[in-house]
Amino acid sequence: MLSRRFAFLDHPGPLAFAHRGGAAEGAENTVAAFERAVGLGYTYLETDAHATSDGVLIAFHDHTLDRVTDRRGRISELPYRTVKQARVHGVHEIPLLEDLLGTWPEIRFNIDVKEAAAIAPLAEAIRRTNSYDRICLTSFSDERRREHGNYAPNRYEVQACDGSYYHGRQPNSRQQRHPDCAHCKQTESIRRYPPA
Repeated sequence: MLSRRFAFLDHPGPLAFAHRGGAAEGAENTVAAFERAVGLGYTYLETDAHATSDGVLIAFHDHTLDRVTDRRGRISELPYRTVKQARVHGVHEIPLLEDLLGTWPEIRFNIDVKEAAAIAPLAEAIRRTNSYDRICLTSFSDERRREHGNYAPNRYEVQACDGSYYHGRQPNSRQQRHPDCAHCKQTESIRRYPPA
């Protein structure tokens, strides 16, 4: 049984995550995708965090708008007034991450911090929505994970985990499983019990 130390994982059975809101079923990281996932019964959603050049936090996977929107450009170099005009698949607005946290206060979010510029706005959004116990912060950057922990050192459990098990690689001398890491516990069960 998991300890209450990781409130995020306080769930009686396997954890199903709607990755980017269920990207395989439609426009990723959109309110419509998250609404569909919640409607299907998902209580864990995965999304990504980027900040615009003026510090506005959005839920978006890529560093640039190019792949899934009708606009082009690197998010961190564009002001929010420009990013706000972009439409995913030409239809959907890019959501503010804080709006997602506020819209579904009972849902738990796995948030991948994509760039260092997103750390301070994300910490503030989590504080304003009091979402500490329903957020799992992830990143493939140890530095970003550690830096985020500095914003609320008594609220976050920061572990250095690069996700190597999730991607099916065995750890090398610098990569290891962390017995108290939520990501490692989750991905270890995925590694042992792959989907059929």
